[in-house]
Amino acid sequence: MAQSDGSETSLAEGDRVTVIYDPANPIRASIATFMDFWMPSAVAFAVTFLFGGSVLLSRWSRRRSGAAQGIS
Repeated sequence: MAQSDGSETSLAEGDRVTVIYDPANPIRASIATFMDFWMPSAVAFAVTFLFGGSVLLSRWSRRRSGAAQGIS
């Protein structure tokens, strides 16, 4: 079994790994890594945090500039 994504791992012969495969097509088996599971979630969180933060900052800035002009 070879990893299809081309990434190198630091596994040695005899290491225990979790393998994910479709029983109907076991030739496409792959090693389950931390990055496989958590990278999509981490990227989604980062994008949400950045966009959400920019919206909050924009609203705060508008509210502050309106208060400085005497507009509520």
